[in-house]
Amino acid sequence: MAQNTKSELAQGLVKLLSSKTLNNITVSDIVNASGYNRQTFYYHFHDVYELIEWIVDHYAEQNLPLAPTSGSWTKALLTVVNEMLKNKSLVLNLYSSVSSSVMDRYLYKISRHLTNMIVTAEAVRLDVSLSDGDFEFLSRSAQYILHGFLNDWIRDGMREKPETLCQRIDPLIRVTLPPAIAYYSHQNA
Repeated sequence: MAQNTKSELAQGLVKLLSSKTLNNITVSDIVNASGYNRQTFYYHFHDVYELIEWIVDHYAEQNLPLAPTSGSWTKALLTVVNEMLKNKSLVLNLYSSVSSSVMDRYLYKISRHLTNMIVTAEAVRLDVSLSDGDFEFLSRSAQYILHGFLNDWIRDGMREKPETLCQRIDPLIRVTLPPAIAYYSHQNA
């Protein structure tokens, strides 16, 4: 029951973001849009920013695959980007508001999960093993590419088609990561 209430409060906020900026939305606005009272809101969340954190975490959990499989990272990236585009007003409002750090944490979480998938899948495909430190370094290096492009895409108003964005990022990671994985795996041999 609590998850439904949280989801309905979140839907109320998302609906409001189509016509107002986040900085101009109050708890009263959210409860009016979702059909609850202030007491219910404060039972679940301390303030609007905690609701935003919940929304971001909820979207991340829903959109990230659990296990790496060959080629799955690009499909996962496309799913994430399409979800962000479906919630464009929320994403752009978070990005341009005082809650931009929340959006950045979401991008960090998403890009980190995907780059861990990439490094794991490529190491399996190449039949090599990496030290924990090398795995961390390679995943973080790929993450900088992915996080940077997602951040730029949002900053530029999310105008580029998700398919085009993913097609542009894919070769940068697919071409550079396997030789780096091979190099680091031989350093540990």
